[in-house]
Amino acid sequence: MCGILGEWRRGSGTLDARTFEQKLDLMAHRGPDGSGLLAWSPQTGFGAPETSSEPHVLLGHRRLAIIDLSPGGAQPMRSADGLLALTYNGEIYNYLELRQELAERHGRTFRSDSDTEVLLAAWQTWGEATLDRLDGMYAFILVDHGARTLTAARDPFGMKPLHYAVDARGVRLASEIRPLIHGERPLADVSRLFDYLRWGAVDEDGQTLFHGVRQLEPGELMRLDLDSGQLDFRRFWRAPQRRDDTRPAEAWRRDFRDLFMTTVERHLRADVPVVATLSGGLDSSAICGALRLLHPCAPIHVFSYVASGEQSEERWIDLVTAEKRLAVEKIHIHEDQVLEDLPALIRAQEQPFGSGSIYAQYKIFEAIGARGYKVMLDGQGADEVLAGYKSFVAYRIWQLLGEGRLREGAALWSAHARLDPGSRGMVAQRLARLALPGGPALAARRLSGKALQLPFLDQSWLKARGMDPRDAENRQFHQGRSFDEVMRHSLESGVLPSLLRYADRNAMAFSVENRAPFLSRPLVEMIFALPAEALISPDGRTKAVLRDALDGVLPAPIRDRHDKIGFRATEEAWMAAKPEWTRRELAACRDLPFVDGPALTRATERFLGGSQAEGQKLFRLIVFNQWVQAFGVAIA
Repeated sequence: MCGILGEWRRGSGTLDARTFEQKLDLMAHRGPDGSGLLAWSPQTGFGAPETSSEPHVLLGHRRLAIIDLSPGGAQPMRSADGLLALTYNGEIYNYLELRQELAERHGRTFRSDSDTEVLLAAWQTWGEATLDRLDGMYAFILVDHGARTLTAARDPFGMKPLHYAVDARGVRLASEIRPLIHGERPLADVSRLFDYLRWGAVDEDGQTLFHGVRQLEPGELMRLDLDSGQLDFRRFWRAPQRRDDTRPAEAWRRDFRDLFMTTVERHLRADVPVVATLSGGLDSSAICGALRLLHPCAPIHVFSYVASGEQSEERWIDLVTAEKRLAVEKIHIHEDQVLEDLPALIRAQEQPFGSGSIYAQYKIFEAIGARGYKVMLDGQGADEVLAGYKSFVAYRIWQLLGEGRLREGAALWSAHARLDPGSRGMVAQRLARLALPGGPALAARRLSGKALQLPFLDQSWLKARGMDPRDAENRQFHQGRSFDEVMRHSLESGVLPSLLRYADRNAMAFSVENRAPFLSRPLVEMIFALPAEALISPDGRTKAVLRDALDGVLPAPIRDRHDKIGFRATEEAWMAAKPEWTRRELAACRDLPFVDGPALTRATERFLGGSQAEGQKLFRLIVFNQWVQAFGVAIA
């Protein structure tokens, strides 16, 4: 896990190494263990910036040393023949297997024990086909002196970020946005402003809320011709079409268990200690159970957020830690801290976020970093790849009804309602939406009280910029109608990209690498080959294959849980508890050009008078305004 930076200057222009290094140091938190620079020029190839003749490319790296802690793992790294140079962020979990294959079949030799050198040797051997062999999370920039190209790529799920900006000066790439706007007054990209304020949506595609700054999408490759400046993009991975495994259930359950255990074991590869998070739910408990099975006698340290009141999962956390003999550190949040820490959280995230729920994660990473740990495993991605969200039940029922399997659809509805009565209404609403075509479905949303408009928005400002809230609504609710379409959407452009951004920025704020075993490419591709009933079983269980295959790994009470609470933000409670702070922050929002001041005042008083309906939207407005202030963003 690191921070990477790359710049190419168009035409006859050259790059200033001192300014470049200042930009790189803005990401020191991503890599406090060292830094490196490398220059490239067409005439002399690679060299140190101070000795390079008129560099046209600069590569930078901030190192968080995890695999091969010696100087041999330092970056940017050059290939053995000197023709390739790489700056890379992430981990290749199958690097030992790739290293063995490269040595035995292709005669490659290695000078270090790092996965970076393996990636370089793989690229020398297989070129872009390397990407189909990698099991890992990564974003990298690679310069090929012989081909005179710069290639950048991001892992299939977007676990590691890579932002870029293209303008008349050239192309700039970075792990974070700060280096790309350094020394400039950034401008907001208002085309998705409504999406954020209404639904909290920011990370659904390559756009960011900074005008002119984009991100490589998950599984995307960029290639830059260093002579002509031509840029090409292609997606090297997309969520696969579902292929139903027709073998007996016991066969694919056995294969799932074996691959899951192998995946967790590979995610433990590090030359520093590895810890885990534990929420008390199915996913994190599966990982912790796998850790204990893999290492029966080793000490295992886990970190758990413990909410107050009805949201508390502490009894489930205690159950897992007792059965699996885990050393747990519990994190509690004090409400007075939340609003005080909000500016720091916004600076860490770099873009606005839709809910205060990420604050608990931020505090967990703070605790992990404070204890000196660098690597953490968590259950991120399991809900998306294993159809864990309750909405998936509605799509599965709809699929069965569409196939004429009416009795099976009705039986699934009844079975799931018995297991999780609290989700009955949500599943029914989603089924009703599926039963209606697009236009009437959206109209029904508004008739049921889900207003499209925002209570503080100046509609004339939107119209003057050609923006229609209905377009935003279509984007948010155009996720497909079939079970398979929604599964792919959830992985590529649903909520997962935002969750991964939150996790990356929260972890890196404290120099911690977060690893997500459920987002291993081989495991995901195997899951997408399973029949739908492996995910949502006829008896109403979600994540059925995980529950069935990990018998003995999961504590039985956890395996049989269907009431996972999940952390829901209480930003409305935070704001209501601090009325002076809330009034002050919302009054400051009146200066935003798209805000209707009197309407905002009325909305503020309704909220502080006890109405919770608009609380989350008002919270997002505060976050947006604090983001504008933190980064000096102009709004046109």
